[in-house]
Amino acid sequence: MLELHLFVNQLGMRCLRCEQDVLTIDHDLNTKIRYQFVQLLHLKTIYNTIKT
Repeated sequence: MLELHLFVNQLGMRCLRCEQDVLTIDHDLNTKIRYQFVQLLHLKTIYNTIKT
């Protein structure tokens, strides 16, 4: 079994694509994958997202 932890900024588009890629890989592989999406959200992240 593969265990995967993905730390994501829930406001970022790159993280959304990473989440979608992980779910696609999970669907395509014929193995057991256990994954956790860990949300990282704090004021600096929000400020950087608004800035970009």
